[in-house]
Amino acid sequence: MSKFEDIYFNGEWWDFNYVPVCCGFTENRKINSKDISWFKNDSIYPYYRILVNPFHQRDTWRRDMARRDVLVFSDSGGLQDLRHGTRINHIDVFKWQERNADVGFSFDIIPFDIEKQRYFTGDKFDDCARQSKEKAHDCFKIKSREDFKFYGIIQGDDIASFERWYDILKDDRFDGYCVKAVGNDPVYVAITSLFVMKRLKKPVHFLGIGNISKSIVCAYLSKYYDYPISYDSSSYDVGTQYRNYEVLPNWGFRIMKDYDNHVFPVCCCPACNEWLPISDKMIKSNDYRLGGLLSLHNMYRNVSLSHIIRTLLHDREQLDGFLKTIYGKSVCDKIKRALDILDFADKHGVESAIKTYEPLFKTLSRSEEAKTRNLFGEYDV
Repeated sequence: MSKFEDIYFNGEWWDFNYVPVCCGFTENRKINSKDISWFKNDSIYPYYRILVNPFHQRDTWRRDMARRDVLVFSDSGGLQDLRHGTRINHIDVFKWQERNADVGFSFDIIPFDIEKQRYFTGDKFDDCARQSKEKAHDCFKIKSREDFKFYGIIQGDDIASFERWYDILKDDRFDGYCVKAVGNDPVYVAITSLFVMKRLKKPVHFLGIGNISKSIVCAYLSKYYDYPISYDSSSYDVGTQYRNYEVLPNWGFRIMKDYDNHVFPVCCCPACNEWLPISDKMIKSNDYRLGGLLSLHNMYRNVSLSHIIRTLLHDREQLDGFLKTIYGKSVCDKIKRALDILDFADKHGVESAIKTYEPLFKTLSRSEEAKTRNLFGEYDV
């Protein structure tokens, strides 16, 4: 049995379904002789998942940069290719993925018209799906690693379009599939989850989940889905981008410049253990390592939340009570509504859930402009 199968398919995947996106942590940045990262041998906070992207890390990432117990996921760069108007070769991407990752996502032709700023529909949508399948087929023909897992990316913005794309793309050779919730409301994750429950019977990865409230729904889906679920997010990196620091009790983000050395919350995470004793000096000098340390702290909080959700997975009353302690009423109600949809689908069937909640889905339908903003990640923090 391969390392991937041993770690990922025999139960341990649940502990580490959160996959942090690699955001510049390939550089050597140390404090107290420890690397400010999570995937290296000398990392401050050892964690076991990472998502890399050949569009951003083509020349800076190698598989041997991560410990062997780290499962390396690789996106394809299809979104960035669309966004920047480049022409990435899908064969080159696949070869890079096989060399530098354990799980790779297929190169997809995103069904989106840049000039008109809207999603394709009808024949154009189907044509993008067919092109995506052809590119995946090219990769299957040259696949050389038996232990390398290859996931097909499913595009769409509702259950009907997910199914339409999947019916064209599906291939038994895929080891799993990637999906995405197109909106920022946790209910959009529930909508995508209904498609997953209805059609898929393989490992699933949720792309670009971003905020924590949506990740809770991904975790909750594991209650009803018998295959490994993972999701990626770069939101932890607000530490590096904005010097934001995640604190209890409400898990909100606080801005570092508003703090002084006397009001830091008590935190036992590995990053804070290293830097809090010298935090006043680091803040005053705007130490270049500060952002990375704050991001590791945020990641630790995200992983901790995933573990808590797992613990409360089968006790909905306690889970709802926990959610009330970390969110305000508005966000809490949205998360609970999403969880209600999954509970209903398990009890009454997915088709019944789709029919029952269809009015809600239509009410939540967003403008093309809003979907465009989500497509390019502006809602992913």
